[in-house]
Amino acid sequence: MTDLVRRPPAPAADDRPDRPADRSGALRPRRAAAAGATVVLLTGAWWWSADGLPAVVLPSPADTVRAIGALAADGTLFTDLGTTLTRVVLGTVTGVLLGVVIGALTTLSPVVSDAFAPVRVLLTGMPPVVVVMMLMIWLGPGTATVVLTVITVVLPQTLVATHDAVRGVDPELREMSRSFGVPLAWRVRHVILPAAAPPVVAATAVTLSGGLRLGLMAEVLAADSGIGASVATARGYLETATVFAWAVVAVAFAALIDLLVLRPVRKRSSAWLTAATPH
Repeated sequence: MTDLVRRPPAPAADDRPDRPADRSGALRPRRAAAAGATVVLLTGAWWWSADGLPAVVLPSPADTVRAIGALAADGTLFTDLGTTLTRVVLGTVTGVLLGVVIGALTTLSPVVSDAFAPVRVLLTGMPPVVVVMMLMIWLGPGTATVVLTVITVVLPQTLVATHDAVRGVDPELREMSRSFGVPLAWRVRHVILPAAAPPVVAATAVTLSGGLRLGLMAEVLAADSGIGASVATARGYLETATVFAWAVVAVAFAALIDLLVLRPVRKRSSAWLTAATPH
């Protein structure tokens, strides 16, 4: 009788049905083709809309490509791109590091959390344009204004993500490790970090993608060099093709960062979170 109700043996690893993640490889060419078709359709719509209009109103894709070539030929493309990336990376990395440290500290004590709450609300609620204007008044236009603008926006986002991630760690697991006298460094490395790091990394990846847009906006308003400053100059001289050229360069570079950096980081953090979650 026991043999009749005994569960059948688990299927071998090779006999198990494919998981949805395993089928994603087969769908990858189809998804890439769909994305490529969308790009072609958008480019065609742009070309059709620009037909018959002066370039100062709406430059065609051909006008934009020629403007990109001109920027590359005189070196402006690479100089301004490097300046903007330096500012964005410096501001984003500083904001992320400060956000992670402060966010972790706010989970140690309710008093610390309450002390930083007004700062978090102030930075989260203040529009970036207001931040740029205030920093321009205090510091003038330049690199410091752009970097500090990025920091003031990136920091509260990372702070909140870190705070929520650390607070989301199993409280029973934390209490058990504390009651057994486990050292703090061991608890952080083996209990808190495996559970809190994946959501923090995922939030940081999203923050990085927004840092480039924020840096460009700050440069348009408060810088004399970089992509944003070149866009502002081209706008003043009604060089619309140059404005479009910088827009295409910024979008292409953001897409490249997402493909080569942010997407692998998100996949890695997702796999890390799955491995750290008890089954």
